[in-house]
Amino acid sequence: MDLDNLVVFSFVGIVFVIIGVAMKWKPPKKINSFYGYRTNRSMSSQRMWEEANRYSAMWMIYVGIFFIFIGFIVAKFVQDIQGLGILVGVFLTVHLLLYVMVERRLKELE
Repeated sequence: MDLDNLVVFSFVGIVFVIIGVAMKWKPPKKINSFYGYRTNRSMSSQRMWEEANRYSAMWMIYVGIFFIFIGFIVAKFVQDIQGLGILVGVFLTVHLLLYVMVERRLKELE
């Protein structure tokens, strides 16, 4: 088992979970350019802002748990720098999916 890959994936997963829990526990109240899920659609109204942050926080927690789970699999079967490549690929894919899912949800509310 490659502990480096496990630590990196787990760290990324834990960060996602912490950010998701923080956004769920203390969501940004008003539209701002500092904290929260910020896209043109999410910032178009207060209602969209609140839903975007609620929905993205929930999915960030799921994504964090997914990263931790994938970390165990990658650590078991992949060695060294290849794990980093997988991490980058999964990270970018998950970010894109998260964006698509939240924006699709917001489009339903328009």
